[in-house]
Amino acid sequence: MGFKLLSLITIFCFASTSYAQSIARSSLNSFGNSVQKNGIRLTQTAGQSSNYSVFNSTELSIELRQGFQQTNNHLIHDKKGLQFILYPNPNHGSFSIQFDERIYGEIKYRLFDNQGRIYSENKLSTAGTHLFNFNLPAGSYILQLKDSIGKTGTTKIIIL
Repeated sequence: MGFKLLSLITIFCFASTSYAQSIARSSLNSFGNSVQKNGIRLTQTAGQSSNYSVFNSTELSIELRQGFQQTNNHLIHDKKGLQFILYPNPNHGSFSIQFDERIYGEIKYRLFDNQGRIYSENKLSTAGTHLFNFNLPAGSYILQLKDSIGKTGTTKIIIL
């Protein structure tokens, strides 16, 4: 009786561990786009094994996402902060910044990675469009801008 019980438990343990884990096919998006106009934001990505849409509406904005996308909920978007457009994003390290409003004085910027290491820190004037050529390894980085009166703006950049 004891040998049969021990054999049964051994078979059960081997059978349960052989089916306990499986490998699921997954993919990483290869490219995408984001468009915003009149408070409506549309984002899409391609190169994925699944495709679905999410509709998110607040009083001030509407967001429609297609494809498997993780939003940056951990980033705080302050509507009263420094407003600017960074383009093209993603790319190989050459970015342009255009400010949405007229800004006086100088702007300080910092570029750091997701672990908080600062890669670049400098000042720039506020006139016109600014070009950046970051010679960095591929990955995602955070660009933080701060004007002379303390308004800040933050965005995520992706270097391919």
